[in-house]
Amino acid sequence: MPGLEILHQKGCINAQALPEVVKLLLGNIYLVMTTITIALSTAFPKVFENIHGATELGTIMITMWFVQVGAGAKIMDVIAVAPAVFGFKLIMAVLNIGGVMLVGKFFKWNIEECFAASNASLGGPTTAAAYVISKGWKSLIAPATLVGLYGYIIGSYFAVFTANIFH
Repeated sequence: MPGLEILHQKGCINAQALPEVVKLLLGNIYLVMTTITIALSTAFPKVFENIHGATELGTIMITMWFVQVGAGAKIMDVIAVAPAVFGFKLIMAVLNIGGVMLVGKFFKWNIEECFAASNASLGGPTTAAAYVISKGWKSLIAPATLVGLYGYIIGSYFAVFTANIFH
C-alpha cells in the first residue's frame, strides 16, 4: 500500500521518540492493518455484512496461505515431530473444551455458543466458521469468526512482543 509505505518512510510509524515497545508492536504494518480491520468490522458489522463475495475471496486467500505455509515443510521433519505435536494438541484441546464448558456453565451460555467458542480458540476463525455453518447456526457465524480473529490478533501481538524480548 503506497500510503502506508510513505508513512513508514517518513518515520511516522517507527518514530525515534516512541518507546521501543510501542515501535515493536505498532511498527509491524501487518499487525496494525489486521487490528484496524477487525476493529472496523466489530464497530460497523452492518457495513461489512453487505460486502458481497467476501466468503469466496476469503476462502481463496486462506487456501493460498495454507499452501504457502505448507510449501516449505519437509515430510521427514513433519513425521518426526508429529507425535509430540499431537500429544500437545490433545492436552490443549481437552483443557480448552473443559475450561470453555465450565465458563459457559457459570455464565449460562448455551451449548452452541460454547462449542463455537472452543472451536474458534482451537482451530481459528476458518474452522469455527465452517463448523457453525455446517451445524446451521447462522447467528453464530460472525461471532465465531471474530473470536478466532481476536485470538489471532492477541496471539500475534504477544508473539511479536515475546520474540523480541528473547531475541
